[in-house]
Amino acid sequence: MRYRITCFVLALLVPVPFASAFDEGRVSKLHALNECVVCDLGLADLQNLDPSYANLTGAVLRNANLAAAVLSGANLTDEGIRGAILQGVLLRNANLMGTVLSRANLTDADIRDVVLKKIWNTGTIYCNTKTNWGIENRDCP
Repeated sequence: MRYRITCFVLALLVPVPFASAFDEGRVSKLHALNECVVCDLGLADLQNLDPSYANLTGAVLRNANLAAAVLSGANLTDEGIRGAILQGVLLRNANLMGTVLSRANLTDADIRDVVLKKIWNTGTIYCNTKTNWGIENRDCP
């Protein structure tokens, strides 16, 4: 028993280097090649990014900051963008089929003409969100 407690205390004292949730090289690739297929951009700060018509199939954007990004026509299928900050993002004509939008913030976003089939949007904030049916104001803070 004393051995287990000692091991536990030592494990708490040993510093552990924390790995980033995403690779900065992936962000550079996205900027340079306009694609980041099956890559992890979770927690990335992609504010004001303009990868229009980018291929982001299978990319993970969980909790990423995409405020004011231009993603018009981007292929975001099978995205995991749970909790992403999408305030003011322009997503016109983007493909979001199969996307997980749970707890994403779409305040002031433009999602007109977006493919929204088979999406999961539990807890998604639509506040002053431009849609094909008008302005959506659901769950405004």
